[in-house]
Amino acid sequence: MDHQYWSLRDVAAYLQTQRLASSPSTISRWGKGGPWSFPLPDQSTAASPLWRAERVKEWARAYARVKHLSGYQLTHLLKTYAALGATCRPQRMPLETVEVAEPPRPFIMTESIFEGMRNLVAAYRVLEETWSEEFDFLVKQSNQKLGCEPLLLPALAVCAIENENAVSDVLAELLKLLPKVAVFEALELTMNLVGDGCPQWVEREWPVAMGHPDKSGRLDITAVYPDEERLVFEVKLGHADQSDLAKNEGYTRSLNNSGAKYCAVALVYGRSPNACGHGFALRDWRAVLLGFRRVIARCRDPSVPHRHLAALILVGMLERRVLHLNLERRLAHLDTLRYLRYFTGAPV
Repeated sequence: MDHQYWSLRDVAAYLQTQRLASSPSTISRWGKGGPWSFPLPDQSTAASPLWRAERVKEWARAYARVKHLSGYQLTHLLKTYAALGATCRPQRMPLETVEVAEPPRPFIMTESIFEGMRNLVAAYRVLEETWSEEFDFLVKQSNQKLGCEPLLLPALAVCAIENENAVSDVLAELLKLLPKVAVFEALELTMNLVGDGCPQWVEREWPVAMGHPDKSGRLDITAVYPDEERLVFEVKLGHADQSDLAKNEGYTRSLNNSGAKYCAVALVYGRSPNACGHGFALRDWRAVLLGFRRVIARCRDPSVPHRHLAALILVGMLERRVLHLNLERRLAHLDTLRYLRYFTGAPV
């Protein structure tokens, strides 16, 4: 029986007609273990590997069938295949050992495997509905506590929060709206001076005499309260172990030399048990933003709804940018689900 053989370009052209478009370079990588056991070449030439046309068509039909089942969940299905099809998958042979007379048998999507995958997708959708119901319940609970769930509020400026400076700007605006007692509670800090009220002023990039050795520095955020106590922030978006916190020693010496009462905090996205803030109290963004939610819920004042709403918008912007939370793609954001459980007091 004469077989029709296709080169890489022939295979790519055929797959494009089946709306399974892939470039020749991609297909060449598939031969080393690509998606859905793309068949190994039947022959290898100096110019290009060659595939039998009927084997490629058989593979394309099986692949398109599963893709049609749930195309938007293809990545999930590929992982499912890895779990269900591993035992059925033939051992691949190195290219140089492939014999033209007896090519390795390609993986065929059997009805039993296909049925198992279909059942697993159905279970996946049931789980999605269950999680959606829990999301709706938690958002309702959060609305009752806060008056409005921050992650539901428009955050048109969130796309502009691209770096630590922009995050610091948002945090500085949030500090202006909250009384001292609430802020210190959210940060789990003890006040040096007993006082209350919003800051007299909040300054960004406050210059100090010392930072890194033999260099001056600038404090990311400095808030000064009516009792003259200062609250100082060093803002980091990375893990404490990978962040430049050594300059905090110079900042601490500068603050001590000023003679003012102060508390200094370094905000980080994760920290090890032995992480050092070099004179600054280390606080994790997740705990801090949960703390802000709680104090905003407690300080809710119907007489100044605009202040309350502004604080919620700013908290929601930080949660989206720093913690990467959202309510739009729920299964892809289970961390949002856990976060809302912590806030509402639901079992984690």
